[in-house]
Amino acid sequence: MDMEEIQTFIVLAGCRNFTKTAETLHVVQSTISNRIRSLEEYTGTQLVLRYKNGIHLTAAGEIFLNYASQINLLNQKALQEIHMQKRFQDHLRIGCVRWVYDQWLEDILIQFGSAFPDISLHVEIDHSRQMLPMLHQKVLDFVFSSYELNNNSISSLPIKKTDILFVGSAGHFSHLRGGICKSSLLDIPLIHSDIWDNYMEDISENALNGKMLFQVNSNMLDSAKSFCLAGAGCCFLPRTMVETELVSGTLIEIPIQDLPSRTIMIYVSFQKQRMESMAMKSWMNFLSKTNTLLHNS
Repeated sequence: MDMEEIQTFIVLAGCRNFTKTAETLHVVQSTISNRIRSLEEYTGTQLVLRYKNGIHLTAAGEIFLNYASQINLLNQKALQEIHMQKRFQDHLRIGCVRWVYDQWLEDILIQFGSAFPDISLHVEIDHSRQMLPMLHQKVLDFVFSSYELNNNSISSLPIKKTDILFVGSAGHFSHLRGGICKSSLLDIPLIHSDIWDNYMEDISENALNGKMLFQVNSNMLDSAKSFCLAGAGCCFLPRTMVETELVSGTLIEIPIQDLPSRTIMIYVSFQKQRMESMAMKSWMNFLSKTNTLLHNS
């Protein structure tokens, strides 16, 4: 098994067709067939089911795809670090959820990059569920997310806390400015974001018995905010994400009178083993000097 075979399998899993895979990789179709056959001989099992119009992955193929993707990613990271080592003293690999990066981390990283030009930066912006495994696998050094992790290899520190607000477009929902009760959520067009899953699950499953229908389903908070600004519905969003719009009056806060206030805590989670490196020490000292770490929260 070599990297060409692994990369070919990943492309085939995406294209679902030997001919398209060959065209994508600029090789003849027989080369694709030989590489897949070699992988199946190596794993001792059938990875793909071949049909006239394409392929499907077997159950074993689905499992192998997950590990093949991780192997390919680790290979890319290893090559990047080897090449960067020739020029930089150390490297820092940071993962962050989108809204935290846009609202806060981007400016800090720019400042850090200017202050430490001998440290190379790699920034990954994605969902927590994608980045936290990368932290465990030591592909990332730090992850900024709303999850607190503390075990033998990883620690978390609180860095930022913000309220969760229910907001809507001033042009469409100004009549709700005085507030609503929980049950009224059933009568309002709602925008779904992952805050519902992580912080409002008790409301959706218990108080409202799962009866609400979402006008818009979004897996990114910034996308949910855009729909909210357009008047498509109302949404739960972090205060820091909508402060500008609340001040300008384009969004309004809609108090929910019988709902306790909720907050989001953002944590920085990091590899303990790497803490003695120059890059990690520099980064943590930089966060402390910018009064970012909430040690007493």
